[in-house]
Amino acid sequence: PATLSWWLAGWFRRRYPAVQLDAQALVTESAHILCSGATSAYQDLALKLIARLLGEDVAQVCARILLIDPNRVSQAPYATLAAYNGHNDPLVSDCQRWMHARLDQPFSLAALAAAVHSSERTLMRRFRQALGDTPLRHLQQQRLFAARRLLETTTLDIGEIAQRVGYQDTGAFRKLFTRELHCAPAEYRRRFARVAG
Repeated sequence: PATLSWWLAGWFRRRYPAVQLDAQALVTESAHILCSGATSAYQDLALKLIARLLGEDVAQVCARILLIDPNRVSQAPYATLAAYNGHNDPLVSDCQRWMHARLDQPFSLAALAAAVHSSERTLMRRFRQALGDTPLRHLQQQRLFAARRLLETTTLDIGEIAQRVGYQDTGAFRKLFTRELHCAPAEYRRRFARVAG
């Protein structure tokens, strides 16, 4: 397994398809190979090495001295939607625009296919080729990105945000958000909000 900065994930997957990429991980480990993500992830890698060689207590002291959050577990909260759009397929781009304009509506692959004058099978194939994902999974990422922006820039409650991005069940939205971004919506807002909450 390997990781790198989230914004290079599409390029890396195309160039090295045999490597098991975990683009959300800050650090990956396999046998005696450690790999870290973006620029600041080297700090997470250093803490992992310190913990391995000198123990968790020493790693915790180092984290405090260096003002490093030792509880970061993922790059996902830092990724932008660009990470999910990097391709040159016009059909997939049309689909992405169509889905983005309807984030709050229930998803139907048949409706998407009809809107872009394609078959469902072709859409599934083209999405996998362009993005390495299904249309529904991509829509989830679009919805989560929109939710993140609302958490950062508004004081709307979580239930209202969930509805605006297509989730009628706030509990299901919280669960998905936490699973995908490795932090709850309220925690995300606390860390990244640009408005007083």
